[in-house]
Amino acid sequence: MASGFVYGYVRYPIPLEKQITVLIPRGTSIVGVGEILEQEGVLRYAPLFPIMTAIFHPDTHVQAGEYRFIPGITPLEVLAQLHEGRVVYRRITVPEGQTTWQVLKLLAETETMTGGLPDFEEVGEGTLFPETYYYLRNDPRDFMIQRMQQRQRDLVAKLWRERTVDSHLIGTKRQALILASLVQREAGHGEQEHELVASVFLNRLAKGMRLQSDPTVIYAVSEGTGELNRPLSKKDLWLESPYNTYRNHGLPPTPISNVGERALRAVLMPMESDYYYFVANADGGHWFSRNLEEHNRNVAKYRAKLKAQRASSGGAE
Repeated sequence: MASGFVYGYVRYPIPLEKQITVLIPRGTSIVGVGEILEQEGVLRYAPLFPIMTAIFHPDTHVQAGEYRFIPGITPLEVLAQLHEGRVVYRRITVPEGQTTWQVLKLLAETETMTGGLPDFEEVGEGTLFPETYYYLRNDPRDFMIQRMQQRQRDLVAKLWRERTVDSHLIGTKRQALILASLVQREAGHGEQEHELVASVFLNRLAKGMRLQSDPTVIYAVSEGTGELNRPLSKKDLWLESPYNTYRNHGLPPTPISNVGERALRAVLMPMESDYYYFVANADGGHWFSRNLEEHNRNVAKYRAKLKAQRASSGGAE
């Protein structure tokens, strides 16, 4: 008769009024799981949970993590979720072009992760791959860092084997990452932006020209955070820093951001162009030019367009 009660109990829908998420801590016993489920209102009669487990899934070892239960679920379906380890996966998105400082800040502010973070110097600029990562509640933050670094190492190794770039311009993986970080921060949303920006930088390197990239100055002025809540000034362009590509020839000493696959491909498998300059077009992209005269005309166009946009929106000069 007792077994008949259990069989009826496990198939009767639980009267949940709304979806419930329950956290099962690591190392919780079957008895403890039943008690947690009863406390959270998912199950009634906690002492029955070990019995139903022994009858239906005697080999169950409940995986720690979050479980989500919806109205209408039965105790048997609850047990099935626990038995199969169908935990709730959370996600975190690291945008392309963020600095390591910004990524560490994001992870520090993610309350569903645990543990501390390594120092910036230990992580290094440009060592993290930006994408969407899935994780479990209470996963360690330093483990997420390791995943991002391994993902980047794997991708760089793959693309390095496929590279077509002139080795006199880009001779090491680190140089590729450094240049790709400039491309990442400069490229807009237009078609072939990454590829064209990369071609400009490679053309300038081949001619021995300074790269003159604003994001390198922003990185220097912001002391590596990449966040500057004001426009660059002419004074900034004269800043004494190894990152200032207006004053120094060649590449900065390190990347200035964490790069995505497209920026890396643009550097390692470059397209050919005869462009040496580019300027923003005020629409999220750039105009590219072959010589300084053409570039100056584009700069004038940009300033006029920006002035017109400010006027139409009622903004100040």
